[in-house]
Amino acid sequence: MTAETLSQAEKPIRIGIAGVGYHTRGLFIPCLMVMDGVELTALASSRQETASAAQAKYRVPCYVGYEKLVADENVDAILVSTSSQLLETVACAALENGKHVFVETMGIMTPAGGKRLRELEQKTGKVIQFGYCREYAPIYVKMKSVLEEWRQREPGSRLWHAKYYFGYHHTIHILAYMNGPVKSIQGIGGDRGEAYLLEFENGDIASMAVTHTATIVAPMELLEVSSPSASMSAYNYWELRFMGNLTDVYGYEARFDSVSQTVWHPSFTAPYYELSSQYLHGTQPELEGFINNIRHGGRPVNNVDTAEHAMYVKAASRETLRTGERILIQDYIASVNAGEQNFIGLVSQY
Repeated sequence: MTAETLSQAEKPIRIGIAGVGYHTRGLFIPCLMVMDGVELTALASSRQETASAAQAKYRVPCYVGYEKLVADENVDAILVSTSSQLLETVACAALENGKHVFVETMGIMTPAGGKRLRELEQKTGKVIQFGYCREYAPIYVKMKSVLEEWRQREPGSRLWHAKYYFGYHHTIHILAYMNGPVKSIQGIGGDRGEAYLLEFENGDIASMAVTHTATIVAPMELLEVSSPSASMSAYNYWELRFMGNLTDVYGYEARFDSVSQTVWHPSFTAPYYELSSQYLHGTQPELEGFINNIRHGGRPVNNVDTAEHAMYVKAASRETLRTGERILIQDYIASVNAGEQNFIGLVSQY
């Protein structure tokens, strides 16, 4: 059977990647290589020397500049892995050229960029997804499902604590993924780190600590949630513990005199044996989710709305560090859009 005779559902999704840096070489291409139904078709780099090296290594065309890549008729979808300053520009250009788009990390940098991306999403009907991989990490997927069952049994607010040694855009987004929109934020900090208090529209409260670590080789992240009856914690997207009683238990149990503890660890199947870290922190599953949305429709979990909300919360976090005041997110958004508030353009920083 030739490619020309394949049905639309059977044809591989032809992928182009803008940017050939660390994330492309170390994450995206290795993940794509073990995925069914995808084909790396083209690349783009900002410099001739890196374009030539990538073309020789991966044996696909590598353009100098993103413009030719987004216009390539042999490309169905673009992974945008450029510098932060170009993420919005390349994403918009890709959508304007009829491509599906996956934007690595903090893909909306400005209010105008968010508005334009939403307009293009609605106009083109193409999939646009943002790379907040933790929402696809198995431990956090399990945590969310346990939390939903816990909330049904015990309605009411929860208290959260989040700690992330390198940056905090993932932390803001995972908290919003678990709880919904952030209502307010207040922070304090210095050159070694910051601490924030967040309120959510559903009534939950979270403290968030961020350390300005000197290395990203060994990051540490911790997410804890508690109520009067139970507590749950996820450590380094590798272990999940629930202290309390559950309706259904699928982990292993440790019994104490007055309470039980259930523990989960993720496991791997053959396709992931060489990519266990990418699977654990969510990159592999989120790319598979992107391809699935292209084939079958549906809006990604990490969409324009959630990415834009994270952008405003992060910008407000910089403002509250400057003023020391509690900031209501909806008031902050309204003041920015009305031109009454200077938007702090530091969201590109981790």
